[in-house]
Amino acid sequence: TVTGVQTCALPILADHQIAFGNPHAAFLQAKAANPAQRLWLVWDYHYSPAGHRIVADDLFRVLRPMLR
Repeated sequence: TVTGVQTCALPILADHQIAFGNPHAAFLQAKAANPAQRLWLVWDYHYSPAGHRIVADDLFRVLRPMLR
């Protein structure tokens, strides 16, 4: 899923060869697998530890090809 901000940002990132990841699908998959799991905090909408894990895994997926 691509948001409006991403629609604007993706060409700029590509022009500057900046890698981009989108953990949205991973969040949807995790929530579908376990609807009771909290991926963000109810009172302020920051990520829960489980949500941070999803973002970290996606970031690693994007950065891993650059690591030597």
